[in-house]
Amino acid sequence: MKLVYSCVALALFCLIGGPLHAQTNSIYTMHPQPKASFERPIGAFVITDSTPIIYPDFPSAVTLRAIDYLQENLLVTIGTTLVKTNAGLPHSSAPAIYIGDATSNTELAAQLVHQLPQGETVPDSSSGYVIDVTPQAIILCGGSYDGDGPMNAVASLVQLLNVSGKTASVRAAHIWDYPDYTIRGLWSMHNLQVPTQLHALEGLEDIMAAHKMNTVMQSDFKLSVLDIVPSFYFLNIDTFKTHTAKRNIDVVPSVAPIGYSEGILYHDPNLAEGFPATARYLMQNDTGALVADPTCTIPNAGFEDHSGQHFNTWTFYDGEGSFTTVDNTTFHSGSTSAKCVDANANCRFCRTVQGKPWHHYILSAWIKTSSFNGPVQLLAIGVDDSNHQRVLTSTQYTIPATTNGWMHLQTVT
Repeated sequence: MKLVYSCVALALFCLIGGPLHAQTNSIYTMHPQPKASFERPIGAFVITDSTPIIYPDFPSAVTLRAIDYLQENLLVTIGTTLVKTNAGLPHSSAPAIYIGDATSNTELAAQLVHQLPQGETVPDSSSGYVIDVTPQAIILCGGSYDGDGPMNAVASLVQLLNVSGKTASVRAAHIWDYPDYTIRGLWSMHNLQVPTQLHALEGLEDIMAAHKMNTVMQSDFKLSVLDIVPSFYFLNIDTFKTHTAKRNIDVVPSVAPIGYSEGILYHDPNLAEGFPATARYLMQNDTGALVADPTCTIPNAGFEDHSGQHFNTWTFYDGEGSFTTVDNTTFHSGSTSAKCVDANANCRFCRTVQGKPWHHYILSAWIKTSSFNGPVQLLAIGVDDSNHQRVLTSTQYTIPATTNGWMHLQTVT
């Protein structure tokens, strides 16, 4: 059985979507194709509401899931479920479905020994299985007691059902199969806090089970901030876990796509790895003080130098003479400040400065608000010799609508 690992959920729909219960189902229409299979020209097994399922005295968890999965599909296709009979209890010799593995289901083993082709054994893979269909029996045999074989066998059997009213038939055949890959699944970024997203992922898992896929990597940023999610998020997670267990699918949780750490840094930004930097210190009287880089300054940082409503030396700023003006009545130091009023768009002040590699720089500002609504950013963008740009800071401050005085903002680049 070959099935590649799929990382795109939509591609999965395109690849294997569509009904499984067409009237021409046979070993030649199965997906994925089994390792070995052949049909027998001896008719078919007919499933009715009186067909029993013979299961082991002590069934494994996977065998129980496989039985439930078969019953669920029979309820959808022929409108009924079947009676389950323990292999250790007396039952009639009427046509029956035997499920489990050869070591735990003695009735299955007794049937299978007469049906295996010469020289064939049950696959030793934990996910391998054998299906044998005659008009008298359907044998669904897994490769080991606690392996996934019974579930994979049922998934294949469901693809072979040919439905007519309240009965379903399966052509006489023999299948020997095991998966090439241990992990066969998809990567999901569904938002399980949203019910429609949860239902969409459950639909994907239904398709996965039908085609013997066994793993979902569920990537969700909220797994790293569980202390702030709403309580119903945990109920959705429980629903998701229940559905994946029914489909015999393993979940690999991932807090975010590889390479991202917002959840960790949300709780403690100091955990961010620092970049190496060099610095010069001036030692005086056993005390060291950092020596500032004289080439990296912002001329006219206090807005004192202006010509009319134009602030000199600034590379660019929004709203000159309209919503950005010179204010000589309210200021933090000196005698001037820049005043922005009713800016419905960006209100940015930009200045190019010359820095040095492997240095840290402190970017700060004083701000005063009155009836203000919006965030404030201190943003540094680095440009290298090849004109490649990179954001060096990622700070956004929530500012009070009215600060009642000047507020100091600062970030380190």
